Amino acid sequence: MTDAVNAFLASAGGFRHEIIGVWSDGDTLVTELEAHYTRLDGQQLTVPVRQVFQLRDGLVSGYRSYIDATPVYA
Repeated sequence: MTDAVNAFLASAGGFRHEIIGVWSDGDTLVTELEAHYTRLDGQQLTVPVRQVFQLRDGLVSGYRSYIDATPVYA
C-alpha cells in the first residue's frame, strides 16, 4: 500500500483539496471537494471529488472516494 501511495504522490507536481460542503445523516458523512492539481508539465486543473464516510462509535468504519482523475494524466 505504501508503494501505491508514493507512486501517486510522485505522479503529480502538487495538489490541494478545498472543501465545498459537508452533509451528515445518521452514521453517514458526505463531503464535496474540489481537488486542485498541478500536473508534472506545470498545467493546473481542478476536478470534483465526493467522499462518503461510514461512522461507527465516532470512528470511520468505511470510506469511498469518487473522483475522475483522468484529466490529471491525459
